[in-house]
Amino acid sequence: MPHTYNKDSDSDINARRVLWAMILTGGFMVVEIAGGIISGSLALLADAGHMFTDVAALILAWFAFYITRRPPDSKRSYGYHRFQVLAAFINGITLVVLVGWIIFEAIHRFTGPVQIMGRMMLIVAIVGLIVNIVSFKLLHGGDRKNLNMQGAAIHVLGDMLGSVATIVA
Repeated sequence: MPHTYNKDSDSDINARRVLWAMILTGGFMVVEIAGGIISGSLALLADAGHMFTDVAALILAWFAFYITRRPPDSKRSYGYHRFQVLAAFINGITLVVLVGWIIFEAIHRFTGPVQIMGRMMLIVAIVGLIVNIVSFKLLHGGDRKNLNMQGAAIHVLGDMLGSVATIVA
């Protein structure tokens, strides 16, 4: 019996990997928000804000696997592949807004310092690093020739570095 290659099954596997990374990241984002509020840590709140953009990026990556399957039509002669460019633009704008909020909060905290619960911040940051490592392994283990998977994996790799920075803070 000859072996046949099914590209759709690879896309389904990649989409499931992105979905699991999205669930992990979104779930931990809620934990990080709570930890940041309770501990008074701007570093945790900033990382939670960044995780929100990560969840949005993963949602767009996940959705891209499905929308790019559509064939070209009379309005989109090149198909739906440009959706990925639009998703990247939206993610970039979201990051700019997030950076503005972090700068605003940092300036506000210089004028009125807040007591931080260091132990809680450290525990939440370490768990965040573990979540990022698991998400990276999920995404990096997918199709390495797929730009959507590569982009998601590189994004999570950057998040791992952000988690390390939060731990150092």
